[in-house]
Amino acid sequence: MEPESGTVVLLGAGALDDPSTSQQLAELASGPVVVLPTAAAFTGMEAAVVEVAGRFVELGLEVEGVMAASRADAQNEELVKRLDTAALVWLADGNSLHLKTTLRDTLLLDALWGVLARGGVVAASGSVASALCDPMIDPRGGAPMIGLGLVTSVCVVAGDEAASGHDEMRNRTLGLVSPTMPVAVLAPGTGLTLSSQGPSSIGGMPDVYVGGRPVADGLSAIGSF
Repeated sequence: MEPESGTVVLLGAGALDDPSTSQQLAELASGPVVVLPTAAAFTGMEAAVVEVAGRFVELGLEVEGVMAASRADAQNEELVKRLDTAALVWLADGNSLHLKTTLRDTLLLDALWGVLARGGVVAASGSVASALCDPMIDPRGGAPMIGLGLVTSVCVVAGDEAASGHDEMRNRTLGLVSPTMPVAVLAPGTGLTLSSQGPSSIGGMPDVYVGGRPVADGLSAIGSF
């Protein structure tokens, strides 16, 4: 599927701790927000929705949580239909492997493509940002694996392994990813926006590697999607 005029935003962990991030997201997609807390199924979906919703309600946006915890939920037409009017879908951080297995090849993943096709925004931070890509990074050991495929022009390291002090896992990832695939390391406070207009940074500029080596102008190595 093609994203057409939409935008995917990939951010380092804890992105919404900075109020300016939610402000920038709201500017990209001025309209209703859907929070998808699937990755938080084991840690508290309602709490994840409440935490995120507060950031956008303060900006005057309408926010709704779509509580899809399982593949059955992700195939529920009535539940999925609630994404039809979303200008922005925020995927709460949490267990990226659960998110992938729940959404892959479902109506809910099709609905995310639909948001992008009509010019909306799909955004995530931390390990869930990695899950939107193909390949994504396995949080258990740093190896590349099949992801959800909304983004195929860059692989992102955005979970704990992106933070300082996790050089060993990060280096393992850089050594395992295809040498032609750009890898963006999204430390907290850094991020990427990807659209048909090309990539740009949001917050701080992430470090980008190709073939395990840093690229001076990282954005030049990354395609649109």
